[in-house]
Amino acid sequence: MIPIPRSRSRPAAPEQATPAPIPRRARGALFLLPVITVLLFLPGCATMMLLNSGISAVNEIPTTLSKSSLQGKFGTPASSGTTHLGRPTETYRIRQRVMKEDATKLLADLLTGCMIPIHPIPLACLTMAVFDVVAFPFAVRESNRNKLSVTFVYGNDDHVLYYYVADADPASRYRQALSTLTHPFARETELAKCSSAKDCVERYMEEARMRASEVEHELLPEQEREFQESLEIAKELDEHRITREQALMRWWGRRLGL
Repeated sequence: MIPIPRSRSRPAAPEQATPAPIPRRARGALFLLPVITVLLFLPGCATMMLLNSGISAVNEIPTTLSKSSLQGKFGTPASSGTTHLGRPTETYRIRQRVMKEDATKLLADLLTGCMIPIHPIPLACLTMAVFDVVAFPFAVRESNRNKLSVTFVYGNDDHVLYYYVADADPASRYRQALSTLTHPFARETELAKCSSAKDCVERYMEEARMRASEVEHELLPEQEREFQESLEIAKELDEHRITREQALMRWWGRRLGL
Protein backbone atom coordinates (compact mmCIF):
# COMPACT_ATOMS: atom_id res chain seq x y z
CA MET A 1 0.00 0.00 0.00
CA ILE A 2 1.44 3.30 -1.13
CA PRO A 3 1.52 5.95 1.63
CA ILE A 4 -0.22 9.21 0.85
CA PRO A 5 1.97 12.22 1.68
CA ARG A 6 0.52 14.66 4.10
CA SER A 7 -0.04 18.19 2.79
CA ARG A 8 2.07 20.79 4.41
CA SER A 9 0.14 23.73 5.73
CA ARG A 10 1.33 27.13 4.52
CA PRO A 11 2.51 29.53 7.17
CA ALA A 12 0.00 32.23 7.94
CA ALA A 13 0.76 35.61 6.35
CA PRO A 14 1.84 38.20 8.84
CA GLU A 15 -0.87 40.65 9.73
CA GLN A 16 -0.38 44.09 8.15
CA ALA A 17 -0.27 46.93 10.54
CA THR A 18 -3.35 49.15 10.38
CA PRO A 19 -2.35 52.76 9.72
CA ALA A 20 -3.00 55.02 12.61
CA PRO A 21 -5.98 57.32 12.07
CA ILE A 22 -5.22 60.93 11.29
CA PRO A 23 -5.98 63.08 14.29
CA ARG A 24 -9.01 65.34 13.97
CA ARG A 25 -6.92 68.47 14.35
CA ALA A 26 -4.60 67.33 11.54
CA ARG A 27 -7.58 66.61 9.29
CA GLY A 28 -8.91 70.07 9.99
CA ALA A 29 -5.55 71.62 9.15
CA LEU A 30 -5.39 69.73 5.84
CA PHE A 31 -8.90 70.88 5.01
CA LEU A 32 -8.10 74.50 5.85
CA LEU A 33 -4.82 74.54 3.91
CA PRO A 34 -6.42 75.13 0.47
CA VAL A 35 -8.69 77.80 1.96
CA ILE A 36 -5.78 79.60 3.62
CA THR A 37 -3.78 79.25 0.40
CA VAL A 38 -6.46 80.90 -1.69
CA LEU A 39 -7.03 83.66 0.86
CA LEU A 40 -3.32 84.43 0.85
CA PHE A 41 -2.91 84.09 -2.90
CA LEU A 42 -5.89 85.97 -4.29
CA PRO A 43 -4.94 89.41 -2.95
CA GLY A 44 -1.63 89.12 -4.77
CA CYS A 45 -3.46 88.44 -8.02
CA ALA A 46 -4.91 91.94 -8.08
CA THR A 47 -1.65 93.70 -8.91
CA MET A 48 -0.59 91.28 -11.63
CA MET A 49 -4.01 91.15 -13.27
CA LEU A 50 -4.24 94.95 -13.24
CA LEU A 51 -0.82 95.28 -14.87
CA ASN A 52 -1.81 92.67 -17.46
CA SER A 53 -5.23 94.15 -18.26
CA GLY A 54 -6.05 96.37 -21.21
CA ILE A 55 -4.60 96.46 -24.72
CA SER A 56 -1.01 96.37 -25.95
CA ALA A 57 -1.70 98.47 -29.06
CA VAL A 58 -4.62 100.42 -30.48
CA ASN A 59 -4.91 98.09 -33.48
CA GLU A 60 -6.03 95.30 -31.12
CA ILE A 61 -9.45 96.96 -30.90
CA PRO A 62 -11.96 95.19 -33.18
CA THR A 63 -13.30 97.23 -36.07
CA THR A 64 -16.76 95.62 -36.10
CA LEU A 65 -18.06 97.27 -32.95
CA SER A 66 -21.18 99.34 -32.35
CA LYS A 67 -21.87 102.04 -29.78
CA SER A 68 -23.53 99.62 -27.40
CA SER A 69 -20.80 96.97 -27.69
CA LEU A 70 -18.12 99.61 -27.06
CA GLN A 71 -19.83 100.69 -23.87
CA GLY A 72 -20.07 97.05 -22.80
CA LYS A 73 -16.35 96.58 -23.47
CA PHE A 74 -14.86 99.86 -22.22
CA GLY A 75 -17.55 101.40 -20.01
CA THR A 76 -18.82 104.96 -20.23
CA PRO A 77 -17.10 107.23 -22.77
CA ALA A 78 -15.11 110.15 -21.42
CA SER A 79 -16.73 112.50 -23.96
CA SER A 80 -18.93 112.51 -27.05
CA GLY A 81 -19.61 114.90 -29.91
CA THR A 82 -19.56 115.14 -33.70
CA THR A 83 -16.95 115.81 -36.36
CA HIS A 84 -17.19 119.01 -38.39
CA LEU A 85 -18.80 116.84 -41.09
CA GLY A 86 -21.57 115.84 -38.68
CA ARG A 87 -20.56 112.27 -37.89
CA PRO A 88 -20.99 111.23 -34.23
CA THR A 89 -17.92 110.51 -32.12
CA GLU A 90 -17.10 109.13 -28.69
CA THR A 91 -13.76 109.21 -26.89
CA TYR A 92 -12.84 106.46 -24.43
CA ARG A 93 -10.01 106.25 -21.92
CA ILE A 94 -8.74 102.73 -22.56
CA ARG A 95 -6.32 100.98 -20.24
CA GLN A 96 -2.98 100.08 -21.82
CA ARG A 97 -1.24 96.91 -20.71
CA VAL A 98 1.80 97.56 -18.52
CA MET A 99 3.08 93.97 -18.38
CA LYS A 100 4.29 92.59 -21.68
CA GLU A 101 4.06 88.97 -20.55
CA ASP A 102 0.81 87.11 -20.11
CA ALA A 103 0.12 86.97 -16.36
CA THR A 104 -2.49 84.19 -16.63
CA LYS A 105 0.02 81.34 -16.92
CA LEU A 106 2.30 82.85 -14.28
CA LEU A 107 -0.57 83.11 -11.80
CA ALA A 108 -1.61 79.51 -12.50
CA ASP A 109 1.95 78.28 -11.85
CA LEU A 110 2.14 80.22 -8.60
CA LEU A 111 -1.20 78.91 -7.41
CA THR A 112 -0.08 75.34 -8.16
CA GLY A 113 3.02 75.95 -6.07
CA CYS A 114 0.94 77.32 -3.22
CA MET A 115 -1.23 74.20 -3.15
CA ILE A 116 1.69 71.81 -2.53
CA PRO A 117 0.99 70.63 1.03
CA ILE A 118 4.62 70.11 2.09
CA HIS A 119 4.91 73.54 3.63
CA PRO A 120 2.60 74.44 6.53
CA ILE A 121 2.59 78.11 5.41
CA PRO A 122 3.31 78.28 1.64
CA LEU A 123 6.00 80.89 1.11
CA ALA A 124 4.79 81.68 -2.42
CA CYS A 125 1.38 82.75 -1.17
CA LEU A 126 2.80 84.92 1.57
CA THR A 127 5.09 86.50 -1.01
CA MET A 128 2.13 87.28 -3.27
CA ALA A 129 0.19 88.90 -0.45
CA VAL A 130 3.13 91.06 0.62
CA PHE A 131 3.88 91.92 -3.00
CA ASP A 132 0.31 93.11 -3.50
CA VAL A 133 0.36 95.42 -0.49
CA VAL A 134 3.54 97.10 -1.72
CA ALA A 135 2.96 97.08 -5.48
CA PHE A 136 -0.79 97.64 -5.92
CA PRO A 137 -0.67 101.48 -5.52
CA PHE A 138 2.14 101.59 -8.07
CA ALA A 139 0.13 99.37 -10.43
CA VAL A 140 -2.91 101.65 -10.17
CA ARG A 141 -0.81 104.74 -10.91
CA GLU A 142 0.94 103.13 -13.87
CA SER A 143 -2.30 101.73 -15.26
CA ASN A 144 -4.05 105.11 -15.11
CA ARG A 145 -1.04 106.91 -16.54
CA ASN A 146 -0.89 104.50 -19.49
CA LYS A 147 -4.51 104.93 -20.53
CA LEU A 148 -5.07 105.85 -24.17
CA SER A 149 -7.62 108.42 -25.31
CA VAL A 150 -9.17 106.73 -28.34
CA THR A 151 -11.79 108.51 -30.46
CA PHE A 152 -14.34 106.40 -32.35
CA VAL A 153 -16.21 107.82 -35.35
CA TYR A 154 -19.57 106.23 -36.19
CA GLY A 155 -21.57 105.83 -39.36
CA ASN A 156 -25.32 106.21 -39.77
CA ASP A 157 -25.91 102.71 -38.33
CA ASP A 158 -24.01 103.53 -35.10
CA HIS A 159 -21.22 101.12 -36.05
CA VAL A 160 -17.58 102.16 -35.91
CA LEU A 161 -16.22 103.60 -39.16
CA TYR A 162 -12.75 104.18 -37.78
CA TYR A 163 -10.87 105.14 -34.63
CA TYR A 164 -7.63 106.85 -33.73
CA VAL A 165 -5.56 107.88 -30.74
CA ALA A 166 -6.69 111.41 -29.95
CA ASP A 167 -3.26 112.54 -28.70
CA ALA A 168 -1.41 111.35 -31.82
CA ASP A 169 -0.14 113.71 -34.52
CA PRO A 170 -2.38 114.31 -37.59
CA ALA A 171 -0.36 112.00 -39.86
CA SER A 172 -0.63 109.13 -37.36
CA ARG A 173 -4.34 109.79 -36.84
CA TYR A 174 -4.86 109.63 -40.63
CA ARG A 175 -2.97 106.32 -40.89
CA GLN A 176 -5.09 104.87 -38.10
CA ALA A 177 -8.30 106.20 -39.65
CA LEU A 178 -7.37 104.79 -43.06
CA SER A 179 -6.47 101.35 -41.69
CA THR A 180 -10.17 100.39 -41.53
CA LEU A 181 -10.89 101.55 -45.10
CA THR A 182 -10.18 98.86 -47.70
CA HIS A 183 -8.90 100.01 -51.07
CA PRO A 184 -10.88 98.54 -54.02
CA PHE A 185 -7.70 97.06 -55.51
CA ALA A 186 -6.53 95.54 -52.21
CA ARG A 187 -9.07 92.72 -52.54
CA GLU A 188 -10.71 91.46 -55.68
CA THR A 189 -14.01 91.08 -53.84
CA GLU A 190 -14.15 94.84 -53.24
CA LEU A 191 -14.48 95.55 -56.97
CA ALA A 192 -17.51 93.29 -57.19
CA LYS A 193 -19.42 95.60 -54.84
CA CYS A 194 -19.48 98.50 -57.35
CA SER A 195 -20.99 99.00 -60.78
CA SER A 196 -17.56 100.02 -62.11
CA ALA A 197 -13.96 100.19 -60.94
CA LYS A 198 -14.00 103.98 -61.35
CA ASP A 199 -17.03 104.19 -59.06
CA CYS A 200 -15.26 102.09 -56.42
CA VAL A 201 -12.10 104.21 -56.51
CA GLU A 202 -14.02 107.48 -56.39
CA ARG A 203 -15.97 106.31 -53.34
CA TYR A 204 -12.71 105.33 -51.66
CA MET A 205 -11.11 108.69 -52.47
CA GLU A 206 -14.12 110.60 -51.14
CA GLU A 207 -14.16 108.68 -47.84
CA ALA A 208 -10.38 108.94 -47.43
CA ARG A 209 -10.50 112.72 -47.94
CA MET A 210 -13.34 113.00 -45.41
CA ARG A 211 -11.34 111.10 -42.83
CA ALA A 212 -8.26 113.21 -43.50
CA SER A 213 -10.32 116.32 -42.92
CA GLU A 214 -11.91 114.96 -39.74
CA VAL A 215 -8.53 114.11 -38.17
CA GLU A 216 -7.05 117.44 -39.37
CA HIS A 217 -4.52 115.87 -41.73
CA GLU A 218 -3.55 117.70 -44.92
CA LEU A 219 -3.04 115.21 -47.71
CA LEU A 220 0.50 115.18 -49.08
CA PRO A 221 1.25 115.46 -52.82
CA GLU A 222 2.31 111.80 -52.99
CA GLN A 223 -0.98 110.74 -51.37
CA GLU A 224 -2.94 112.73 -53.95
CA ARG A 225 -0.79 111.18 -56.67
CA GLU A 226 -1.67 107.69 -55.42
CA PHE A 227 -5.36 108.57 -55.71
CA GLN A 228 -4.91 109.69 -59.32
CA GLU A 229 -2.90 106.59 -60.24
CA SER A 230 -5.64 104.38 -58.81
CA LEU A 231 -8.22 106.32 -60.80
CA GLU A 232 -6.24 105.85 -64.03
CA ILE A 233 -5.99 102.09 -63.45
CA ALA A 234 -9.74 101.95 -62.76
CA LYS A 235 -10.53 103.77 -66.04
CA GLU A 236 -8.35 101.39 -68.06
CA LEU A 237 -10.07 98.44 -66.39
CA ASP A 238 -13.56 99.78 -67.17
CA GLU A 239 -12.54 100.34 -70.81
CA HIS A 240 -11.30 96.72 -70.99
CA ARG A 241 -7.77 97.82 -71.88
CA ILE A 242 -6.44 95.71 -69.02
CA THR A 243 -7.78 92.69 -67.15
CA ARG A 244 -8.75 92.69 -63.49
CA GLU A 245 -5.64 90.68 -62.64
CA GLN A 246 -3.44 93.21 -64.46
CA ALA A 247 -5.16 96.08 -62.64
CA LEU A 248 -4.50 94.48 -59.25
CA MET A 249 -0.89 93.71 -60.14
CA ARG A 250 -0.26 97.27 -61.31
CA TRP A 251 -1.78 98.76 -58.16
CA TRP A 252 0.17 96.44 -55.84
CA GLY A 253 3.34 97.02 -57.85
CA ARG A 254 3.11 100.80 -57.46
CA ARG A 255 2.21 100.45 -53.80
CA LEU A 256 5.23 98.25 -53.12
CA GLY A 257 7.51 100.32 -55.35
CA LEU A 258 8.11 97.54 -57.87
